[in-house]
Amino acid sequence: MAIIYNPLLGEISGKFATGVFKQLGGQTILCSLPLKGNKKCTPEQKVHRDIWKVALKETRKILSDPVKRAAYEAKRKPGLSAHNIVMRELTKGKS
Repeated sequence: MAIIYNPLLGEISGKFATGVFKQLGGQTILCSLPLKGNKKCTPEQKVHRDIWKVALKETRKILSDPVKRAAYEAKRKPGLSAHNIVMRELTKGKS
């Protein structure tokens, strides 16, 4: 992983050659491409993925309300987003 600072590029994200540019904590980071395996999910993994899928839908619904979004933004700490906080609350204790 490499942290990139180049004022000419500005904020860049997306795939490039064998890497991916990401924005993380206000910095541009270059990571290798994620690997995809051929393995099937175990039943336990399927349950966890379903929990996260439902939590993601709920998070989007909650954050679409400006009043609720403002409340979560007020709870926010450096390095976290309102999205992170809502997802944590919805998935806590369900794993």
